[in-house]
Amino acid sequence: MNWNATSTLARVTIPSQYSLGAALKPCRWLNLSFDYSRSDWRQGTLENYYDHGPLLPYPQKNYFNSVQQDVRNLRLGMEIDLPLRRLLLHLRGGWSSDGQLYADYFGQSVKVKGYAAGVGCEFSNSLLLEIAYQRQLASWQEEGYFINERTVSSHYNADLLKFSLTYRFGRIFKE
Repeated sequence: MNWNATSTLARVTIPSQYSLGAALKPCRWLNLSFDYSRSDWRQGTLENYYDHGPLLPYPQKNYFNSVQQDVRNLRLGMEIDLPLRRLLLHLRGGWSSDGQLYADYFGQSVKVKGYAAGVGCEFSNSLLLEIAYQRQLASWQEEGYFINERTVSSHYNADLLKFSLTYRFGRIFKE
């Protein structure tokens, strides 16, 4: 199902998105998760955004050398609960493959793949400290604009380190 958003001048067609996820707890100390989502961006349109001109596919026609891609994302994760004396540790790991709106030189959707690891520590029923590391990688071929080569290799690498401290009020979030 597509949704149309209307303003005084612009009309945007936001494409359909489908998602499916599952969580499995095969034993008391292990959680497994799976998530798949798809967005049909080729169905998205933008009309009258810049002027009262014709209907254009988003992004603007002739701005990129290929049509925008449908996005497919896949994520897998696990969490192991490890009790240590008075602390409860949550050891986490995951893998992801996220599609991008743009395509490489050969028309294939660019994928950013990543993995993550983290630890969470419950100091009490109310206080949780979490630390996570995520690495994202992607490589693709694109047109060589400024050199005499037909295509050039492009690479994306990102390292993310996240810290969070959560205070829970009462037992709202506890099982």
